[in-house]
Parts: sequence; C-alpha cells; structure tokens
Amino acid sequence: QENLVTRNAVHKSAPRTLPDTYYIDKGDYCEGCNRCADVCPTNAINLNEEPWEETIQVGAIILAMGYTLTDPLELGEFGYGRYLNVVHSMQYERYVSRSGPTEGLLLRPSDNTPPKRIAWLQCIGSRDQKHPYCSSICCMYATKEAVLAKERLAGVHCQIFIMDERAFNKEYNAYFHRSTSQYGVEYTRCRISDIQEDPKTKDLIVQYPDPESGQIKEDHFDMVVLSVGVRPPSGASIVSNQLGFDLNQYGFCQTDKFNPLETSQPGIYVCGAFSSPKEIAETIIDSAGAAGDVMRMFQNKLGSSFSTREYPFLTDQDFPPEIDIQGQDPRIGVLSCRFYPTMEGIIDIDSLLEKSAGFPHVVHTENIEYGCFPEGLQQIKDSIKKHKLNRVVVAACSHRTHESLFQKTVREAGLNSYLMEMVNLRGFAAWVHPHQAELASRKGLELVRVGVGRAAELEPIYKSSIPPHSRALVIGGGVSGMTAALSIADSGYDVVLLERGEYLGGNLQKVHFLVEGDNPNKLLRDLVNSIIVHEHITVMTRTEILNHDGHVGAYHATLQHHDGSLSEISHGVTIVATGGQESRVTHYLLGEHPASITQLELEDKLAHHIDEVTDLKQVVMIQCVKPEEETYEYCSRICCISTIKNAIRLKTINPDCQVTVLYKDIITYGFREQYYTKARERGVVFVRYDDNHLPIVESNNGNIIVTLTEQMLDREMILHPDLLVLSTSIQPSSGTKELAKLLKVPI
Repeated sequence: QENLVTRNAVHKSAPRTLPDTYYIDKGDYCEGCNRCADVCPTNAINLNEEPWEETIQVGAIILAMGYTLTDPLELGEFGYGRYLNVVHSMQYERYVSRSGPTEGLLLRPSDNTPPKRIAWLQCIGSRDQKHPYCSSICCMYATKEAVLAKERLAGVHCQIFIMDERAFNKEYNAYFHRSTSQYGVEYTRCRISDIQEDPKTKDLIVQYPDPESGQIKEDHFDMVVLSVGVRPPSGASIVSNQLGFDLNQYGFCQTDKFNPLETSQPGIYVCGAFSSPKEIAETIIDSAGAAGDVMRMFQNKLGSSFSTREYPFLTDQDFPPEIDIQGQDPRIGVLSCRFYPTMEGIIDIDSLLEKSAGFPHVVHTENIEYGCFPEGLQQIKDSIKKHKLNRVVVAACSHRTHESLFQKTVREAGLNSYLMEMVNLRGFAAWVHPHQAELASRKGLELVRVGVGRAAELEPIYKSSIPPHSRALVIGGGVSGMTAALSIADSGYDVVLLERGEYLGGNLQKVHFLVEGDNPNKLLRDLVNSIIVHEHITVMTRTEILNHDGHVGAYHATLQHHDGSLSEISHGVTIVATGGQESRVTHYLLGEHPASITQLELEDKLAHHIDEVTDLKQVVMIQCVKPEEETYEYCSRICCISTIKNAIRLKTINPDCQVTVLYKDIITYGFREQYYTKARERGVVFVRYDDNHLPIVESNNGNIIVTLTEQMLDREMILHPDLLVLSTSIQPSSGTKELAKLLKVPI
C-alpha cells in the first residue's frame, strides 16, 4: 500500500498478487509467537527456513527486471515527507484503487476530506541534470489520474504542470484532448521549483508564471501529486556483473538499436522497462518478442510438449463433471457487478436488476460487489448451484479482458463454458454516458435485455483439435514484415512474404542515417540478404492479395502477381505489416514552392546532395503538419526525433545555418531526450505554437515568409527561411481500408 497504512506480519505483497498467496515478514512486524505455524492446516509454514541456493541448467535467460520509481525524499524542495498532502503518483494510485487503504475514496491525508483542488507536478526525477532521460509514462498516468479524480469528485479542479505533453502511443493523444474538452483538466506549461505549505490549513502553495499575463501567480491546492520518474531496478548492477551484460550510462540494460531485445551477452535477452522506460503495451510487445527470440534458439524443441492458454493452471481433471442441460428450459441468472463509481456511480444497478427479473427465462438476479475478485467469482459459482441456473448473463465490463475468467468460473460451477453471455455495461453504457445517469441506466437495461435474449439461445460448445497449416503469410516487405518473417522461419516454419512493390525494404529504403549513429542501410542489406537465402521463406514481390478466408490455423488466400496470374496458398496465420506513409499536404506551400519540402526529402539532401544545404542561411522546420481534411488526432511518434536528427546533421554540415523548429510538443521520450538537449547545444532554436496560433506561411516574390506568435513573449516573429521543412503526419499505407475489409479486421 505504498507505506500509506500499517500492515500485519502475514500479508500479501499486492492485493491481487499472482499466485494469490500470503507471505510472512519476519522483520519488525513479527512477534515470533509461531501461532501462524500452529494453525496452518497443511503445515506449510516453517519460520526457521533459511535461504538456499539451487543450480539449474538453462539455454537462455530473459531479463524482465522492471524498474523502480524515483524516491521523492531525494527532492526536498517539493515537501514530500514533510507535508502530509504531498503524495507521489503510486500512492495516489493506491488511494483511488478499490483495494487501497481508503477503498477507492479519494481523500486528502491531513484531514480525510475530499480534495477540491489537486495539482500534478511532472518530471519529478527525470528530464533534469542528474537524470536527463524522459520516463515516458508520467504524462499519461497523470492525465489518467486527473480524469479519475474528475469522474469521482464533483467540481474538483485538476491542474497538471507540464513541460511537454508526451501522448505518443496509440489513442493517447485523443485521450489527452478528451481530458481537456470533456473533463476540464487544466494543463499549465511550466516546471515548478518548490512547494510551500500553509501551516494552518495544510493547503499547499504553488507559484508559477501565469501563461496569459506572464506574471508570477500563486495558487493553493488541497493535494499535490508528484509524478515521479522511472529509475533502473535495484540490484541491476549486481546482476549485470554476475551475468556479464552491459548497462548504459543511466543504469538500464544496454541494447543494440537494431536488436533491442538482445543484451551484450549472447543468449541473454531483455524485455520491458529494464531496457528503457516504457508503458504496459510496449512491455507486452517486448515480452512476446523476447520469447520469440528464445524460441528461435530452441526451434528443434518446438511442439515437443502440449500447451494451452485457455484455462491457466487448470486441466480438464480440475473441473467437476459438466451438467447436461439437454431438454431443459433456459434458467437464466443475471449477475451484475457494481464496481463503484465507474459503474454503479452512473448506472442504477438495483433498478436494472429489478427490471431484468421480468425478462423471459430470468429466474434470478444478483448484485456482485466486484465480479472479477475471488469473492465475486465465488458468488457467481454459488448462485449457479443454489438457483440451478443453466445459463448466466454477467453484466460487467469488457469481454476482451474478462470473458475467459468468467467462462472458467461457470465451468468450475459445472456449466459448459459457453453458457455464459457477457454484457459490457461499463464500456457501452457507463463510460460513454458518464454525466447522463438516466440515459446510461436505460441503455444498460437494453444491453442486458439483448444479452438475456442471446443467452436463451446458447447451447454447449465443445472444442476439437485440428492440425494447423504450418505456414505463415506475411503481408508487407518492410522492416517489420521482414523481421517477422525471419522470426517465424528461424523457428522452422515456412513463410510466404508478400510485397506489392518491386523491392523489399519499405520506408527503410528512404532512411539514410539515425540520430544514434547506426547505419540503417546495413540493416536493410542484412535483412534482405537473410530473407533471400532462407530456405523457409518464399518472397513474392509485385504481388497483392485478392481474397482471404478461413479461420485460425486454416486460412486460404488468393494472390495476384504483377503479370496478372493468380496463385493460391493455405496458411495457419496471417501477419499484416503494411506500414504507413508520409502524408502529402496541400498547405504551407508544399508542392507549390521548391523550397518547401518534407523531412524525408531533407534527409535525402543531407545524405546525397550535401551541396544543396551547405550555403543555407536559415531553415525553418514545422512539426505536426497534417492534411487539412484530417479529422482524427494522433501522434506519429517519429517526427520529432527525425526533425532533431536532421537538424543536428544540418548544423554539423553547416554550423552557421540558423535552424528554427516550430513545435506543439517535443516528443523525445525515453533516452531520445539526450538528442533534444544536443540539438539545443548545437544552436537549434525551438519555438512553441498551439492550435490557436498556427504558423502562417506565405510567398513574396519567390521568398518564403513564416509568421507566428511567440507565446512566452506574446510577440510576433517573422522568419525568412531559405528552406521550409515540414514534418507531415504518418498515414496508413494506401489500400489499408480495402485490405482490412478483405481480412475482416477493424481499423
């Protein structure tokens, strides 16, 4: 509980730890009474047990050591440890958690009252002189925490003090904009240097420059949350010395740019935040990649033992005999999860269950406090047995995250796993109508009605095993497609690699250097050569897919080749790696003026036409340029580092050239932050703009003029660049919609 409450000597390391077991802390909390050992029915407790060493033989090691958080006690200027109402981000997470010390009630520590004004201070322990990297996760978890506060406390003021809003992952940018437009979270761009406390009220006093007037403003907050940064895991240097792999200058695991899961020691791999700060989705991708690399090593042993992900830790022998419902009329139970406040705080669960009882075939309705907790799962099993239910509707959250859990639960109660229907009350009613309780309740009831109707038609389903086609189809011959093809082929399986262009390589063919100094051309050559000579890979260039049908393990595709001929293949899995493309905008004189180009075009000049940049006196680069008709909002992730890469290269070739970057937010997450610093040290000037003050680009007598408002000084800037370089957004490759429709996958 992050030191927010005292705990017993016998406790869990986390509320929902896996495995779900207790452990005994023999430190200051234990009185040595031995009562726990005396009452243990299985004699599993041995308080005199000592640590032991064990030697095991392995062929590979995966380092998944995670990270630690910055200790805010190191930064005394923020008052942590002295002011009760200053907490760090992980403590805040415990406060808003149902399993936390306040059972999800957000209360300020000094007086246990709901806070009315909360501030978040970003970059605590990162992006500073001692730890110059970006922790990557802080901006979004602060945004999430502020939204949670807005959802749970009516009228609460949430203010986040940031330098850059780094919402760079999938759908994060849209979430960030929703936090302001829908929830009213306020963002102030500055870095707070210290916090003071009002000794009478215990309020926290924060001083910062007012973005409108420029004057120093003083605000009082009931709580301040420190968004603490990511540090290497404790003991990393010890493990590094023991296993012989290198750490980087920040203490994280050193990896190669083109082999990000490999350490400096062959056979030892790394995944997750130990290689660099990253969020959950990227950690999962890393983990799958590291496991894939190990399987390539052990490819001769693949398939030698049976495995399944259907029911973790359980086999058929662990389940009771299945109840035969043949000939029985449907007896449906509607079990709804309360999950206050994200469900019951919006939907009237009691009314929903009362009305659901009148639906056809419903013989029982019941309220469950938290359906996915062990107590809630046991309640479901008890209800099935007590009321002789033969079909169950679970009205809770998304089937994508919890369906398998509830299927396992009804199977443990004796029913076939597929006699359970899930209704996503949280996602389809509560979350989409958070401020319209009546509408959310009415919609929730309709969802349950439909779920009951579906449940009445459910019949037992029994799975059978079929041998899959041991071949993969990879669509797209860029770096991701080639890497995926090699990973599968090195594991001993056949791969058909499709590329609609004439050559393999995709966008990597247009990349000539990297900011880290690595050579992308060598990577391209190595990948292509490995693909061409691989006995398990068949390459088909100038080929497109015309038809695709079948199911997992047994797909069938029709391919059209450049000469119009057709061929057909059967395969067990399809990987889509069609990539993206640089969008072509029609504003900022792109396509109209020869001095208005994109970053890829500048990179080509820097690599192959240096004479065209050596005499430039002024270059202006504009970030976040998207087509005018583009309505969706997302971050393309690579534009900022590409701009910085080109700016540094340009200043290296032509030190006297004035380079000015116009940006909304600089997205140099993780260790990329060092290159942002390097660019500024080289003299690159960064000037911020926002959607209300976009740069204006005009041509006068053949010369480009860029005008914008410098926000810090609130003054107009006029620039006369010899070259205007645009960072245009990345769009899906042409034909993506048609391919998605063909494969029946959403986009």
